[in-house]
Amino acid sequence: MSSVIFDKLDSVSGSLAQNSEAEPTGPNEQYGFRFNGKGWDFFTLMLKHILLNIVTLGIFLPWAKSEKRAYVWQNIEIFGQPLRYHGTGKELFFGYLKVVIAWLSYAALTTIAASISQGLGLAVQLVLGVGFLAIIPGVIVGARAYLLSRTSWRGIFFGFENVKLFSQFTRLWIGGYLLTLFTLGFYGPVWTNEIYRYMTNNTRLGGQHFEYRGENGTVFKLFLFSLPLIIVTFGLYYFWYAAKLVKYQMSETYFMGAEGRSELSGGDILWLFVVQIFGATLTLGLGLPWIMTYSMSYTLERISFVGNVDFGKITQESNFSEATADSFADAMDIGIGL
Repeated sequence: MSSVIFDKLDSVSGSLAQNSEAEPTGPNEQYGFRFNGKGWDFFTLMLKHILLNIVTLGIFLPWAKSEKRAYVWQNIEIFGQPLRYHGTGKELFFGYLKVVIAWLSYAALTTIAASISQGLGLAVQLVLGVGFLAIIPGVIVGARAYLLSRTSWRGIFFGFENVKLFSQFTRLWIGGYLLTLFTLGFYGPVWTNEIYRYMTNNTRLGGQHFEYRGENGTVFKLFLFSLPLIIVTFGLYYFWYAAKLVKYQMSETYFMGAEGRSELSGGDILWLFVVQIFGATLTLGLGLPWIMTYSMSYTLERISFVGNVDFGKITQESNFSEATADSFADAMDIGIGL
């Protein structure tokens, strides 16, 4: 549940950050965020989806996922205007069919190989396992591209520049993953900062691209100075470290000259963690809709962008991505932010 906070922050950060060297020419405006969803409405929607998934033996899942996204998106306001989700259950359904075919193929190949010899079966499992790990970067980028291509604000669609830079992200993801393992996690903050940079800089609203200017050295120092406190407080200081990291990354995220701001404190993030853990436990999960809506509302009202954005310069551009990667990301339980 705690990943909801950072998933939404990642979604917002990628939505309002643009490469622009020009300084604002007028008085600064504060572009705030709100979540207007209600716990009871969300509960009713989730109950409907559970019942329909049971009746249809799970076939309704793609339509449930699209309807849930549409509800969440339309209740997120940016500067008084809601997001809109344009994806369909039909798109996701065909994506899930490809996932099923892939898993059936994997099961068939490993079974046939194992029937020939145990050694061959293990070798095939190893090769296919490495293959699945190798496609993770492509799944992340493809899923991000699909979600952004189906998201609009003020009638303008978001987009993701993933085609030409796909190999770059693959190298970034695999190289960073290996370095994090070899350095016993110390490279992790730099790796995740580079991923945040890549995702932000390749996200656009219409024809306006986004920019993240944060430095790896600053992020690493923040981690290094926070690590002793995290250890001596048995992990409690992690919430303050997370708040400082979010504040820094938001302050280095720009959209057409507007600068991101985060007012989330370590106490805020700790409070949301407590609400999510104890709320879900004490209500046996029934309170999740109220917990999720509260968490999103609490988080979004504490972030904003400050600057002078000329929305008239934002023009629509062609935008299309398939749903296959999004379906694979769901099946592989890969978090993508949006």
